[in-house]
Amino acid sequence: MLFISCVDHQEQSPFGEIELQNVESPVLLDDQVIFPLKTLRDGDKIYVTDRSNKPSVWIFRIDEANDLHLFRELGREGRGGGEFLAPDQIFPQNNGRGIFVYDTGGRKLVRINNQFAIESNEYSFRTSGMPTNIYSISEDLFLVTGILPESKFEIFEKRDFELTRSKSFGELTSLGDQFGKLHLASAWRSQSVYHSGMDRLALFSSYAERIELYGLDGELLHTVSSDEHDVPRVSYAGSEFVFQDDAIISYVSAASDQNYIYALYSGNNYGADGAGNGSILHVFDWDLNFIEGFQLDHFSVSISADDGKVYSTQNHPEAAIRLIELNLTD
Repeated sequence: MLFISCVDHQEQSPFGEIELQNVESPVLLDDQVIFPLKTLRDGDKIYVTDRSNKPSVWIFRIDEANDLHLFRELGREGRGGGEFLAPDQIFPQNNGRGIFVYDTGGRKLVRINNQFAIESNEYSFRTSGMPTNIYSISEDLFLVTGILPESKFEIFEKRDFELTRSKSFGELTSLGDQFGKLHLASAWRSQSVYHSGMDRLALFSSYAERIELYGLDGELLHTVSSDEHDVPRVSYAGSEFVFQDDAIISYVSAASDQNYIYALYSGNNYGADGAGNGSILHVFDWDLNFIEGFQLDHFSVSISADDGKVYSTQNHPEAAIRLIELNLTD
């Protein structure tokens, strides 16, 4: 079923002069995890991928007071079964049979089953691109966004132990004939969120102030952009692909629940120290109506969301997992 948005414009854009509310974020965890990257809350468990691979995945139990208690450690560095080169995205399987971890270094999916053990079967991606956000949309189908040379998002089908692209959607807007497919895809890299009940996908550009809302049939439903940074600012310096001096980093992470989308915004110059972290949180509904903006009390590299609570991963100036409670009302 295709849901068409009736919203034709933004009454308030996140890219103009907006008032930001200060929000505090208590620290849930400030030791143990060396290089945390992504988090996922599933019931009373919080999963954390750790790029140090010591271990690769931490599992904590969270109690009613939001205190974390170590439950299990999984994975280590390597190329073999249950081993990771660069553990990244973590997301639930569509049928509730476990949790998937994407190893961006090994280009493979590894499943943690409901007994909290790594399964021996691993699924390799057959792609020349670089998936950065992955969603399980059925038993055998995965929705993928990231650096994709042919499109803005793709559907991959599981066949035996390989994931093969079956559909592509969303044409990459040209930045000039001189750019090859991979460089163009790198410039248009985005963060994404997916609503399984509505079959909607929102793409938040990493290097431009641009947000797009799609149906899973590829129909573009709505766009929000700024006049100043509506496209990535890239060029060639000799034969080298570079971001220009006036380029910015826009959205560094995005998360969602059934009611809201939470997008972590940087807005810093591409070459600035720490530009890959964000300290501003933009909140939208699922029609891309801008709801509110928040100034965080820390810099975050990624966020996740669960039932109105936002979990933030901090790597600067030190590693920590934080809780952001916004108390938004429907």
